[in-house]
Amino acid sequence: MDTIEISDYWHWDGKLMDDLLAKGWYRSTQDMFFVDSHEFDGSGEHQLIWIRYLLEHWKFHPEILMKRNRNFSVNMMNFLITPEIEDLFALYRSQIDFDTSYTVRGYLLGHYASNTFDTILTEIRDGSLLIATGYHDLGDESAAGILNFYHPSYKKFSLGKYLMKLQTDHSREEGKKYFYPGYVSPTYPKFDYKIIDAGATEKFIRSKEMWVPFL
Repeated sequence: MDTIEISDYWHWDGKLMDDLLAKGWYRSTQDMFFVDSHEFDGSGEHQLIWIRYLLEHWKFHPEILMKRNRNFSVNMMNFLITPEIEDLFALYRSQIDFDTSYTVRGYLLGHYASNTFDTILTEIRDGSLLIATGYHDLGDESAAGILNFYHPSYKKFSLGKYLMKLQTDHSREEGKKYFYPGYVSPTYPKFDYKIIDAGATEKFIRSKEMWVPFL
């Protein structure tokens, strides 16, 4: 895995984020990295395929999903980490079957003291109860989904997909061209949920340094 420390740059801005995302880099804590394979669940190395959505053509209109979540409130705001968010992440982490950071702060900031990215926080609440949280970054013409998690008791509401719907809609409203949700793997189907509109999805071919249609 190769990593770029943002401290190497005297000025970090949306254009730099666009350029790095377009070259197949992605955010980890406050750094950018790229990797093309990873080991999951002790099952050996799996090829990773980095993808992005073309928001101009992106079609994601899940009527059932929207109706299922219509009674929940949604609020988007600038980057923030609160004890309430950390408590929800701890609850979420206790129910998942893969390794991740112990805290939201560890996931998003690592050893850094503050957030350099232009990050949007999305909160979903059932009444006053926080049931889902998501973070996505904004560049000049791109956005990237970084972290989504939800209350285990609300798993049937597909809040991860609902957060993705909210984030891609927001990115398009902000005039972004691309949304980068991370990677999928042809041999590890856990990430297949990211392939929602394959016709409006591109994949990165690192050997040619170019994006091509996913299909």
